[in-house]
Amino acid sequence: MSLFIEFHLIQNFAPSNLNRDDTGAPKDAIFGGYRRARISSQCLKRAVRQTAEFPAGHQGVRTKKLLELLSEQLRTQFGREAEDMPARIQLALAAAGLAVKEDGKT
Repeated sequence: MSLFIEFHLIQNFAPSNLNRDDTGAPKDAIFGGYRRARISSQCLKRAVRQTAEFPAGHQGVRTKKLLELLSEQLRTQFGREAEDMPARIQLALAAAGLAVKEDGKT
């Protein structure tokens, strides 16, 4: 039998609208019988990625242009040797279980 622990935390934030739903209204939820502001996990993760305490150069980057960025970086490092880099990158990504769509996005 495995042990399962679940935490429910209430955290105080300054009076601001940390994130909104698709209609622009503040996200909220009823918790403890009261309406409370709700912060999505995506909002918290973005805040962690952008914090100054995260080591420089190790911050997360989200992109749909992975193939282009990798090709450019490899051409900068290896010059003319990197002529067939897009094909090599696609092969390496496929080995890691990632697929590149026809438009060059992963």
